[in-house]
Amino acid sequence: MRYHYLFFVILSTSGAKFALAVDALQPISSTAEGSDNSANGPVTAAIENLAFNVASIADEIALQVNRKLERTANILHGSIETLITNALEQLALPIFQASRKLSHESCNTTLSVAKLRASIDAQLSNCTEDLNSVLQTYKFDAEQSISTIENLIDEVVNLPKACHVLLPHSASTEDAPQNFASTTSCFVERMTVWNEQVSKELDSVAQLLSRTRQLSQESEAQALFCVGELVIAVGKLIDEELSNC
Repeated sequence: MRYHYLFFVILSTSGAKFALAVDALQPISSTAEGSDNSANGPVTAAIENLAFNVASIADEIALQVNRKLERTANILHGSIETLITNALEQLALPIFQASRKLSHESCNTTLSVAKLRASIDAQLSNCTEDLNSVLQTYKFDAEQSISTIENLIDEVVNLPKACHVLLPHSASTEDAPQNFASTTSCFVERMTVWNEQVSKELDSVAQLLSRTRQLSQESEAQALFCVGELVIAVGKLIDEELSNC
């Protein structure tokens, strides 16, 4: 997954543009009066626009990440269903033959079709237990990652307000340039920290996908072996229990 590399490049470009905008606006904020010197002036607009653009980019990346996570969950779920379906297909004929033999009045055995099916279901569940555990753990971790990313998006949207950018219009004073400088510094510092948090979370998502892929492959191989052994065991059980039927 390379979302975090793309995101870093976009943020770097946006940050450079923002720095140039602040430099260009500094003489204005230092000398102008009225609305240009207010907290609702061009510096505020530049910061708000940057925060909005970054949030839009992050939202798109979050959407892509969510799709990737959902696709992986669907693959895992599909693997479990395929294993069970294939096992039942292999067991269909033995179960049918057992059902025919058990219908004979002369057949004296404690085995029944209901007991046989219950035993098969329980053993199939055991065969896919590890793979199902991988799926459930993955879904939980994926939901946590998506929640974290969504919270980070909300955070960057509210970043201007957190840095006191949205001050009342009446706050315009001769000290406003210093307020702008403080606000700009706050915004840049928090944006840097925010970018690190997003990159870290995207790295965590990449590791989650890689780890889950490896675990699912191992669990699926074990499940396939288990199902194969189950099919053989059921065949032997039917032959032994119904040998006199």
